[in-house]
Amino acid sequence: MKKNNFPIVETVAVVIGELIAAAITCLIFFIANGFTIHYSVFTGSALGIVIMVANFLLLAISTNIAIDKAMEERGTKEFTDEEAEEFAAKHKAKIALVSRISFFVRVATMIGALVLAFLIKDANGDAVFNVIATLVPLLVFYPLIFVSQLLLQRRVKNGQSG
Repeated sequence: MKKNNFPIVETVAVVIGELIAAAITCLIFFIANGFTIHYSVFTGSALGIVIMVANFLLLAISTNIAIDKAMEERGTKEFTDEEAEEFAAKHKAKIALVSRISFFVRVATMIGALVLAFLIKDANGDAVFNVIATLVPLLVFYPLIFVSQLLLQRRVKNGQSG
């Protein structure tokens, strides 16, 4: 993957958004439990954040690698309109396949994280990861991506570099 294709701004936005969602989750648990909080809320939030940031990076890297390979194959050759359409159709399918595989791997890791959060107990029999605190970063990810893309588009529209 080319260095200039790495989504640094988007990754930072995801991390910040996930941390804000986790902080709100912890605050809600803290208030709801009478101003006490179990460590599993923090570990569950951390597990969810790690899974979603890793998933985002997996998506970005795998898609960019697929695009880079297509562009390498293209080279600097001039195409007729028909050749360009054929080339785009051929590589669009490959990139879509990489995205689909990446999606299934990412969904499997999210399900795995929830199963892990549900099953792992400490020596006292308490949950190591709070399932709800793990679930929140998993659920907030897609709305977070949507909002971050809207904000980035707004910055570009206003002439600011992103």
